[in-house]
Amino acid sequence: SSQQAAAVFSNPNYRASPEQILAQIARGNRYSDVNSLARTISRRRRRITDWERGDLIGKGSFTSVYRGSNEDGFFFAAKGVSRKEHKSLCHLENEIAILEGLDHENIIQYYGTLNDGEMVYIFLELVSHGTLQQAYKNCRFKESQVSHYTRQILQGLKYLHSCNVVHGDLKCANILVTESGRIKLADFGLSTSMEDHSQSLKLGWRSSYWTAPEVADPKRGGYGFPSDIWSLGCTVTEMSTRKHPQYINGENPLKLDRAIRSGKGPIVPAYLSHNLKDFINQCLQPDPNQRPTVADLLAHPFVNESSCTQPDLTELLFYPSNFTRIAVSRNPKLYSTDIASCKVVHGDVKCANILVTESGRVILADFGLSRRMEDHSQSLKLGLGSPLWMAPEVAKLKRVGYGFPSDIWSLGCSVTEMSTRNHPQYINGENPLKLDRAIRSGKGLIVPDHLSHTLKDFINQCLQPHPNQRPTAADLLAHPFVNESSCTQPDLTELLFFCAEEKLPLTLRGSTGLLSHSQTLYEMPKY
Repeated sequence: SSQQAAAVFSNPNYRASPEQILAQIARGNRYSDVNSLARTISRRRRRITDWERGDLIGKGSFTSVYRGSNEDGFFFAAKGVSRKEHKSLCHLENEIAILEGLDHENIIQYYGTLNDGEMVYIFLELVSHGTLQQAYKNCRFKESQVSHYTRQILQGLKYLHSCNVVHGDLKCANILVTESGRIKLADFGLSTSMEDHSQSLKLGWRSSYWTAPEVADPKRGGYGFPSDIWSLGCTVTEMSTRKHPQYINGENPLKLDRAIRSGKGPIVPAYLSHNLKDFINQCLQPDPNQRPTVADLLAHPFVNESSCTQPDLTELLFYPSNFTRIAVSRNPKLYSTDIASCKVVHGDVKCANILVTESGRVILADFGLSRRMEDHSQSLKLGLGSPLWMAPEVAKLKRVGYGFPSDIWSLGCSVTEMSTRNHPQYINGENPLKLDRAIRSGKGLIVPDHLSHTLKDFINQCLQPHPNQRPTAADLLAHPFVNESSCTQPDLTELLFFCAEEKLPLTLRGSTGLLSHSQTLYEMPKY
């Protein structure tokens, strides 16, 4: 509980901050950094209930993938299959069975399932930057990038294999990459659980260019952990060459099939570095028993951690631009007043200039018309921006012009835009002269009656015609419509005791030295 946390933090011998505690939890539980721990906690908390289906973002032979969102502004992918497509439905059900037991930063996150009678939807983490295949088609990967991605693929495979799961269809088209370069193994429709490394599975024919010889020739054993390693070698070759694995005489289907079954492997270009070629060739050993394990490959010089430039925890915790990304610091007051505190007028606030991440984090963008000003009482003549979002004192140049209050007016217009899915509407707005007169007068913007009382009040406060009557950003943060107390954001105490519930081991240090060598947070004594 929060009372327990307060008791711990008030102990005079206790000096670690909540962020430092989370850093220790992350280290002790083999998370790569605090961000990874926070993401895991956030993922486990996420459950999709009420949602809306958005635009189509991908389509397969029998599946369609839509962008979805829930009432919290959280975005996700909704993969749908018609109940009439029995074979595809079996693959989807298999994917659900596999994913609901997995939880790793390099595995696509599963949020739930919905059966609406005609379609079955599976809700997954949205990775809007797409697959590695799409990424390498857009730009050539440097070898350091291939190394960085390969290491993360191996970390995902290590976790999968520890869960006795064979992916079974590893290739760049089934691996997603986030905007920050985080790899996510995806598409588990053909994956299967197995009891131990010595077993093999007859799962059927998959993506031929990436298929291990023992899979192509069922007499040789079938799928197993080593077949994932072969596919990894093909995938690394694919990333390095920007093409699917190439075989000698591969344009001939019969010769291609013979080459795959024989285990000769795809062509490994001579121009690749020694370490990269050696890594690929180790993966492509014809005999599955001769192939290295994931653990062996993680020690290979090509992906060895010592050769990768990864930020350390100190950098993540104390470098401000990274710290703001830590999911445990979700207080909107840290962000909403930033522009004003830097004495910057945005000058063109509207939905088209505001970005939103997959997790619902809002990022103000497009500062081409922004300017600095010394204090709240000053105004700036910046020229015209977007008329429909423009404050009356800006549209009517004889008035004071741009200032912090003009951003507040534009905010009111933007909130109206979000709520109505349309640009701000004015009475007689179809007439350019009447529209201009309405904007200059500060009247005529339509605030629909169907909106809630608190939402309408928030908008109307922003749209006070006189700039001096408008609230500041700090005032608006206390408004019931956006008040922090009405938002369901996890605080540090919640996150710490979530770790306690999960029994994540923690070693704490205070000013008097080590408080406990093996104590877990949920066993921490009360002071």
